[in-house]
Parts: sequence; structure tokens; C-alpha cells
Amino acid sequence: MSKINDLTRFPRTIIALFAGLMMMLAAPSAWSQAWTTVSSKEALTAAIADGAHIRLTADITLSSHLKIGQNSTQNVTIDLNGHTLKRNLSSASSDGHVIEVYRAGILTITDGATGGTIMGGYANNGGGICNYGTLNFQGGTISECKTAYSDGCMGGGIKNNSAGTVTMSGGTIERCESGDCGGIYNGEGATLIVTGATISDWGGNVRKGGVWNE
Repeated sequence: MSKINDLTRFPRTIIALFAGLMMMLAAPSAWSQAWTTVSSKEALTAAIADGAHIRLTADITLSSHLKIGQNSTQNVTIDLNGHTLKRNLSSASSDGHVIEVYRAGILTITDGATGGTIMGGYANNGGGICNYGTLNFQGGTISECKTAYSDGCMGGGIKNNSAGTVTMSGGTIERCESGDCGGIYNGEGATLIVTGATISDWGGNVRKGGVWNE
């Protein structure tokens, strides 16, 4: 155990530490990153490239899926903020997700208001979000996303691939459909932690309806 040999200096040390702490508390930028507000798909894509904390200020319809950590490490937070992030797809494709998180990606989804929704994805796997990296789902809803209705098409809401990690501490997955697991498909070697979420009204194979852990 360390000792304080000069007791006359001890009070001044405590005072200096306390003053430094109060200065840090008075400066919010020292503790939190500023939010980037976006209202278009172009602004959203640019903010993701910067690895920003992103807050939607309008509903956004995507012409292609969002890519997190495709080429380099990215740590992105998206606050749906009561808005809708969607695709309008009528048939499944390999890149029909709303969002794909690559191995170098970390994505946190929140909803600072009520009603934030990810919807309209239609993919071979992972209609809403296809995850290979780290996904923290803290709020909002994944709704009406789906995969193709055939064997091996998995995860209408989320597909968590091998070595991926999904943590759901809030939010909802509802009315998502798949040929093989409507809600969340957790692949072999993947990690899924659900502590506070609702998964309901799925469609697809009843045996693997809400959550399937490989």
C-alpha cells in the first residue's frame, strides 16, 4: 500500500483534483460526442463514413443498404429519433437488408423518441440487419422485414452470423418473416444477448419462429 509522507501537501492535492473534476463536469464535450443530424440518405451515408453519432430528423428511404465497417473499423450510433429508416423492396436479393454490419463494424441503434422503425428490407438473409460484427440494439423497432421463403434463408429481423455479437437491451422486432426463423437467427459461433426486448408476430417456419440459436 502506498503512503503519503508529506501530510501538509495532502489537502492541496485533494483540492486540485476536485477542481479538475469540476472543470471536466462543466464541459460536456469532454464526456460526450456531438450528434450529427441527418434528413437524407446522402447525409446519412456521409455521416456513417465519418463514424459519427447520427440522429435522424426525417424519414429516410434507402436505395441500397447501409454498410458499417466495410472497409475499415467504424463505430457508429444511429438514433432513429422517432423516424423511419426503410427500403421498399418487392423481391429478395443478397443485399436486400436495410443495414449490414461487417466484421470491423460496431453499430448501436437507439430511439430517442417514440416510433423509430427500421422496415422494408427483403434479403436472402437478415432482412432488417445482417450482422457480422457487433450490434447493440437499445431502442426502436425492426418491422415488416423478411427473407426469401426457402431453406437456408434466415433471420427476417436480424441474422447474426458466425463470430458476430448482438446485444438487445431494448426495442422490438415484430411482423418479420422468413423461410427459416422470422425474428433473430443466431448462427453457429455467434453471440446473442437479449435482456430487454420484445420479439413477436413473426411469420415463417413455426419451429424457428422468434429466435433460433444454431
